[in-house]
Amino acid sequence: MSKASTVRLLHAERCSVAEIAAVVGWKLCDVRWFIRTWIGGEI
Repeated sequence: MSKASTVRLLHAERCSVAEIAAVVGWKLCDVRWFIRTWIGGEI
């Protein structure tokens, strides 16, 4: 599973941005950007 797929899955499961960042190894700002830009979801 790619990091992007992991972010999508965890976001759908209502995990926090901090939890998602810890799992995929991204900075918090990168996770927020990905959710806002590629998923179109609320943070």
